[in-house]
Amino acid sequence: MVLGVRAHELRDRLLAGDRSRVLSAPPERLAELARLGPGALYYAARAAGLAGDPEREAVLLDLASRKEAGLYRRRAWELLPEALYRRGDWAGLLDFSDRQARAGIDDYLPRRRRSEALAALGRLPEARSELEALTAAWPDRAAQDGALIAGLRVRTAADPGERAARIRELFALASPRTEDLEAALAAAEAPESGTPAAPGTPAAPAAFSEGERALFRMRLQVARRDYGAAYRALAPVRDLLVPTLPRAFLADAGKTYLYAPAPEEGLAVMAALAAAADGAAKDASEVSAADIPRAAGTAADAPDLREARFVAVFYGARMLARLDRRTEAVAEFGRARDLAVSGEDRDAAAWYRAESLLPGSRRDAAAWLARTAPSWQAPASFADIVERTAREALLARDGATLFTLRSEVAPRMTPRAAARLVYLAGRAAETGIAPPRRADGSAPDPQEYARDAFEEVRARSPEPYYRLLAAHRLGLPRVEIPASRPPEPRNPETRSPRDVRKSGPDPEDYLEGFARFGLAELISPEIRALAGSPDAPDPEALRRLAALLGERGEPAASMLVVNRLLEDPGYEASREDWALLWPRPWLSEVSAAAAAAGMEEHVLYGLVRSESFFRPAVVSRAGAVGLAQLMPATAEETARRLRIGSYDLENPGDNLRLGSAHFAGLLRALNGRVLPSVFAYNAGLTRMRQWEKAAPGFPDDLLLESLSIEETRQYGRNVLWASVVYGVLHYGLDAEAALTGMLGEGARTGMR
Repeated sequence: MVLGVRAHELRDRLLAGDRSRVLSAPPERLAELARLGPGALYYAARAAGLAGDPEREAVLLDLASRKEAGLYRRRAWELLPEALYRRGDWAGLLDFSDRQARAGIDDYLPRRRRSEALAALGRLPEARSELEALTAAWPDRAAQDGALIAGLRVRTAADPGERAARIRELFALASPRTEDLEAALAAAEAPESGTPAAPGTPAAPAAFSEGERALFRMRLQVARRDYGAAYRALAPVRDLLVPTLPRAFLADAGKTYLYAPAPEEGLAVMAALAAAADGAAKDASEVSAADIPRAAGTAADAPDLREARFVAVFYGARMLARLDRRTEAVAEFGRARDLAVSGEDRDAAAWYRAESLLPGSRRDAAAWLARTAPSWQAPASFADIVERTAREALLARDGATLFTLRSEVAPRMTPRAAARLVYLAGRAAETGIAPPRRADGSAPDPQEYARDAFEEVRARSPEPYYRLLAAHRLGLPRVEIPASRPPEPRNPETRSPRDVRKSGPDPEDYLEGFARFGLAELISPEIRALAGSPDAPDPEALRRLAALLGERGEPAASMLVVNRLLEDPGYEASREDWALLWPRPWLSEVSAAAAAAGMEEHVLYGLVRSESFFRPAVVSRAGAVGLAQLMPATAEETARRLRIGSYDLENPGDNLRLGSAHFAGLLRALNGRVLPSVFAYNAGLTRMRQWEKAAPGFPDDLLLESLSIEETRQYGRNVLWASVVYGVLHYGLDAEAALTGMLGEGARTGMR
């Protein structure tokens, strides 16, 4: 018996996801789980963590770190301090760090956790000594944890003077932790009596003026995103916003006025700050304010003044945009970019200037993006504004703007974002919706322009959706299914349970154990955790694991494992891998639902895979439930129409029947057009009608590019690609038939 249940019965319950015995047993009885065999204590700990029970998780990890062997024990040792930290068990964390020291483990993270535990327990001299040793031994790691280390230095300061300095350092950081700001503010506002303001946080003396404390309160409220409270803290002391104040205070003041919202007042404050910075720079350099940005090597270029001027101009421009004074905002964002010291600041000013040019000035926005693209530090951050500019150009049938974006902006974008833009420009040219036109007014041949675009996308796109569509436009539609290569059989197990208990599992056994204990959703994260270590599983082990998960009815976990395999650029996928990546779980239920609704099975599979990843009990943030992600109100309306008296949305058969019927209704409403019905399934029929009205006569693939909701655009791509793969892989369709069915097109002869 284990926890009052027969061992085999408890194993079955855990496999089915029933963890009630583990989560309700008295902590002193949890050691009984060891009777289930090697790894049981460890997997029970992971189950407790998944259930959000850090106390039980910590108890079980502690047991596993003492009683398990091999990989079970190592992972327990790695996870236990985090569990103790989440639980706030500082004494337990300190005890564990002592165990690590006795075991000869001396690494950055355990030592940092020890510093935190000592500080929390009020053992400040020891914490301070540990922190000094930590930062000396691992300076780079400590620098990466700058905000956390700064918070610890406040807590462990040796005397009131040092503590005041550390508090100022913390509040001057760009992104301090909210909990550290709270503790530091409590110390800054504590009376002089020396009574601790919080556990392990001695009170600071009266080292801060009321104005300084108000600025501290403002920063804390911005970190909490309570901009109303930040405004109330800042309003009485806004005269303290001077150019020599650390940038973090000035930026948070800008956010406060922007989001409080008080943009008119904030605009005046930012203008005064910019003028003060300009005046200070002029006094220092004896050059005119207009010359300051170019006065290299002078005091005018001092980082504190330039950063203050950038912040003032940048946030002033954002307030102008909020007030819909866009012409002024455009000019000020250009000025901010000229003042920027860092590439990140230049990117921010460039992005917001482009955004201020939209809507209405898409050509100016495209020209600005083309002008600044060569100097972008982070091209990926511009993907959304470029895509918005391209959508506006598409809807306006503006081929000149699309030409500019494709020729001058796309080469600087990420491969994925570039492929989308190039395909859109080529397709708009091919259809005559937006014929290409150069800036000088000349026009290339639309069909040659389109052909070049499709060839580029087919050769370079990392996204299979665009490669497929580009090949289709060139008359070469195909989905290349890899050759068959069954997984290699595993060598027969030669170790006895006694051997496993003594030395621990191999990586494949270890990962399979998650499935045996009903924890399949943890397998993919665990593969990531093992990556790069001697315990990382080899590709064949992962293939066998994915197949095992599929056989056990865990398609989502199986697909995630296969995805991990395919992320390796040196791995050659097989047909069996594809079958695991696009599986057909609940085949009889899907077949019945598709037949009843009069829709193609491969389309239903593509939709369900994209909706829920085949997780029958998943609930979205919006409240959609189950395989087909139905909203309860939609399910109720559909059930009433079908005269279904009772149903369970977590039951695959019920969910699929209602989901396919709802989709069939959308198909009827949209004249059998599959891809627009997919859009309507995601965003609603009313919104779909609005999108069609805004893009009259657009073919379905260009209609997708014109949609105003990014989620729906990506959803459409996902469903189309998955449906085509299902049609080719499982239903004997060729790519042309599957694709034209989704796009509502007749057979193509291709471009010649």
